[in-house]
Amino acid sequence: MTFYEAAVEVLRRSGRPLHFKKITEVALRDELLSHVGKTPESTMEDRLDLETKKDDASWIVRTRPGVYMLKGDVAERLNDEAKARDEENRIKREEAKKKKQAKAPVIEEDSEVDDVDDTEDDEEVDDSDDSEADEDSDDADEDEDEDDDENEAANDASSDSDDDGEGRGRRGRRRRRRGRRRSGSGDAPSDTATAKTEVKTNGQVAPAAERAEKVEKPRKAEKPEKAEKAEPSEKRGRRRGRSSDKPAKLASFDDLEGERFESIADAAFAVLNANNRKPISAANVAKVVFDKKLVKFHTHDPEATIESAMVTDNQVRARGSRRPLFAQYRDARWGLTQWGVSDEGVEKEQQILALAAELRQESHDQLGEAVGRLKSEAFEMVVMTLLERLDYRNLKVSKRTSDGDMYFSADWRRGFSDLRVCVRVLSDAESTLEATAVKELRETFEHYAAAEGIIVHIGEVSKDAVRESRKDDVAKVTIIDRKALVRLLIDEGIGVRTFQTPLVMVDTAFIDALQR
Repeated sequence: MTFYEAAVEVLRRSGRPLHFKKITEVALRDELLSHVGKTPESTMEDRLDLETKKDDASWIVRTRPGVYMLKGDVAERLNDEAKARDEENRIKREEAKKKKQAKAPVIEEDSEVDDVDDTEDDEEVDDSDDSEADEDSDDADEDEDEDDDENEAANDASSDSDDDGEGRGRRGRRRRRRGRRRSGSGDAPSDTATAKTEVKTNGQVAPAAERAEKVEKPRKAEKPEKAEKAEPSEKRGRRRGRSSDKPAKLASFDDLEGERFESIADAAFAVLNANNRKPISAANVAKVVFDKKLVKFHTHDPEATIESAMVTDNQVRARGSRRPLFAQYRDARWGLTQWGVSDEGVEKEQQILALAAELRQESHDQLGEAVGRLKSEAFEMVVMTLLERLDYRNLKVSKRTSDGDMYFSADWRRGFSDLRVCVRVLSDAESTLEATAVKELRETFEHYAAAEGIIVHIGEVSKDAVRESRKDDVAKVTIIDRKALVRLLIDEGIGVRTFQTPLVMVDTAFIDALQR
């Protein structure tokens, strides 16, 4: 997908406005982008900014600087189309499953019959070949025996007359010599030669069951040789970095039946988490994910898709100063970093994260109250510092009113061009922002040659003002209320300090590498 298409898909799933950084993070995590580049966040911001300038032609609108959402009618239509696709795919899967189940018994019966027939044909051919070989060898042996001396002929004759059916005469010796030739050894006949000698003793044919039992002995002896040949190949596979684990050794993953995850990384985490803390290859993870249809996505290379999703998810979390989820072992196997602690340790980590979120919310409320108590000059300085952090340049104060409000202009850098913006800051936290303030700001756009406007107000904002700011047939105006302002201040590190609490976990991949 392109950056614009990926943004549309992310916003459709979320159903709410998102900052372009969050849109980029989700797009990278879910492998939606066909090309990432070195600065995906900047590229995403540029594409969205260009699209929002198309007015009615664009599906995305900007609610405030850096925050975008889908138009209402577009979101409804895309959601309906997605539901229709899911239902159509579900019906196709059910039909394919029914056809497979209907054909499966017939295929199994035919294969068994074919195997039996092929075996019988092979045995018949082998017997015919052996009989022809015996006849040829009999003729050759008779020619050779004509040159034997008279004593041996006399002894053979006496032996033939006293033969008790056990193959001790001249004909028995011929068979033994043939057995030695076939086995390649002059010491003892091979199992095949011995079996044929016993079958044709004294011109009599042994029962069919006995012949089958004796002829099948060499075939059973071949199995250990195949097992011995499999050992070196397995070792070579390990030396090349391939995984030696087999799907049969994996967990059943029955608990994942019917589950559906939004991203491939979430599905891979669920599979590894269900495998009893045992690392497995990306190929086996992909087999479970796509065989059980844990995600809606399709791919031509499941193993590469799973590996890319896990690597990308680790990178996104590392940039956000969060613990990566996945750990890569030797032999191309993957596990989870949380295996470095016990289940109780994982629960404690979740408790720490929950407490950190509560502390962040408490800091959010306190910072909002502190900003509301600032004087107008100090509040203006905080707003200007924030806009500079958000890549606004050439900030110039244009007017100050007797009520303490301030107007100034700025250039918002968008790729290779600048967008002129007019900003109005209302410092009275007790007042309510009405729709008239939005209209008044639009009237000044022509004077400042501005294309858009921003209103910063830490007091109440009326619904009429919000509706007026979101009109499509006029210039855009973004309203930043107290919650949005404080959230931006925290994200940019203005008015707050961030402290990291180190979490120590055993590096199970490192320990596994030392043990192997």
